[in-house]
Amino acid sequence: RLNDELEARVATRAAELSETRALLEDVLALTPGLVLAGRYDTAEVTYVSGYAETLLGLAPADLPRAFDRWSDLLHPDEP
Repeated sequence: RLNDELEARVATRAAELSETRALLEDVLALTPGLVLAGRYDTAEVTYVSGYAETLLGLAPADLPRAFDRWSDLLHPDEP
């Protein structure tokens, strides 16, 4: 019985997380700006919003996956 209850709670939480992720993806798709996410411990970019293609002319899959390489994409006058 306890195992069944735990499995039901896990399934409910997984569904909630899935709904939250879908909402976040919708919001990011509509955000007119560049959104990056990554890991500070490895300096790895783990997410690039689709609007990057509009702003930079490159598909998210073609962008660098290391934060230190992003400075190559910015205009020299940008801070």
